[in-house]
Amino acid sequence: MTDMEKTLAKRQELFEWIRLQVYPLWGKIGVDHNEGGFFEKIDALGCPLNDPRRARVVGRQLYSFSNAANFGWEGPTEEIIFNGLRFLEKYYNEEGGIHSVIESNGRVVRKEFDLYDYAFVLFGLAAVVEAYPSTAHLKLRANSLLNHIYKRWKHPIAGFEEANPRTLPLKANPHMHMLESCLAWENVTPDDRKWSQLADEIVQLALDRFICRQTGALHEFYDSDWTPIAGELGRIVEPGHQCEWAWLLARWGRNRRSNDAITTAKMLVAAAEKYGTDSARGVMFNELNEDMSARDKAARLWPQTERIKGWLALYQLAENAADRSHALDRVCNAIDGLLQFRHPNLPGAYFDRLEVDGSFREEASPASSLYHVICAARELQIILPH
Repeated sequence: MTDMEKTLAKRQELFEWIRLQVYPLWGKIGVDHNEGGFFEKIDALGCPLNDPRRARVVGRQLYSFSNAANFGWEGPTEEIIFNGLRFLEKYYNEEGGIHSVIESNGRVVRKEFDLYDYAFVLFGLAAVVEAYPSTAHLKLRANSLLNHIYKRWKHPIAGFEEANPRTLPLKANPHMHMLESCLAWENVTPDDRKWSQLADEIVQLALDRFICRQTGALHEFYDSDWTPIAGELGRIVEPGHQCEWAWLLARWGRNRRSNDAITTAKMLVAAAEKYGTDSARGVMFNELNEDMSARDKAARLWPQTERIKGWLALYQLAENAADRSHALDRVCNAIDGLLQFRHPNLPGAYFDRLEVDGSFREEASPASSLYHVICAARELQIILPH
């Protein structure tokens, strides 16, 4: 069996799980058909938990179900998506922004600005517009939200603040998802330059401030001038985010013909793989220190999906057969790592955390992880031959 045949077989196993189990579970039990929107979690008995609902989860589920048809799921995707769009209206505030967390009845739980939530609402809207051209009016909503962020929280150097007045630390992760959202909108509205301009700004911020070229470490938390913040927070490096940033930098770098972005993407994945994976468990774990020593060797589900995307990016960038073969081998290993997280007693559910001793933590499956699974699967679908 060739490297590609092996990879396609692994991909098929993942796709069948998604089509036959994941979408049926989350499309039925994960959707609130009474109040609207999406439940945050499903417990091990298959019951949804009516926790307060984050705006980011609505955006993520809109993305996930906008891609359902790509995997052959024949469920009521359009009904689910428009249900989600109606529920999203409950988050919008009188200032033109969004609340971060609400109850199912619309009562506001957390109204404070969170760039992470804005990024995923924008991302979800882009996915809907791409899948359903009849929703092109959502471009106006996206434009309004982006203008609101610029008006209230723009950072004087680059990127965005965490609050107004400023609070610290500043964070890399929300900017990564803003970049992801900008690239999505760039794809659906190629003539609207503001998305490309913001993407360029965030990439330059990452290249200039977030990434240590000596170690290959991408820091998470920053002081007001975008230098790593003092103390323990400033030491944290997440291998999963290294791969996720690499995937975005590679995509941006190909589009902009930037050798710097492409070289940096390769470095980020290589460092994450070398220092952030545990071969015994076959997974990428949670955290490193800035010197690339292990910090938290428990492994959540989402770094496994980002590892897939990181190595797919390197497969696309490979310049010879040996590099392509190595990248496919790592993709296979990462798919195996992800499939470990499938819940054995509830088809379509998944564990969120693998402990250092190899046991899975018994807790409800988070809806927020569905986006990670679908995004990695979609990249497998786009990049590898059918």
